[in-house]
Amino acid sequence: MCIYYINREDLTYESAEHILMAGIGGMKTLPKEYVSTQFNNDISKIEQEFLRESLISLPRQFLGPGKRGSLNPKYQSRSKVHLLRDSTDSEFSLGYMQKGTPYLIPQFKLNLNNGEIKIIINNNKPDKSNAILDNFHRNLQNPETLQIKRIIDNRLPENIIFFGIQDGIEEHFD
Repeated sequence: MCIYYINREDLTYESAEHILMAGIGGMKTLPKEYVSTQFNNDISKIEQEFLRESLISLPRQFLGPGKRGSLNPKYQSRSKVHLLRDSTDSEFSLGYMQKGTPYLIPQFKLNLNNGEIKIIINNNKPDKSNAILDNFHRNLQNPETLQIKRIIDNRLPENIIFFGIQDGIEEHFD
């Protein structure tokens, strides 16, 4: 019997619930028959928002743990895509933070006042510039597969629009 959904009868028990969220390092779980799969699925949406949107997301971006509590670099936590500001020239770009390091995503910056377009490619991978541009172009040719996210930030002038594409960067879009 599920300790949370006490009055429901249509429950299954396929996974164990972490006592403390895996995203903050919890490794111990309750026995499978204590928490239903349905509750686990429902609560995981709330946990994910908490881990990404609350203050707890800041230390996770710098120190970990990563996905499902893992310390493996392959599963490191990263922030959502947001505006980053370069400390050397105060320019904005789209990117995310992972283990305290900012990463830009491929993007173009459009100035609506003068029509200027600036192409920005991740400066951490200069040897892959052509492949990144090819992928960017390929994605633009299939607009029905694009996941759109609007970022509103009062630091950005109204005449500037960013358009960035990178596969697998965020899982959920509004």
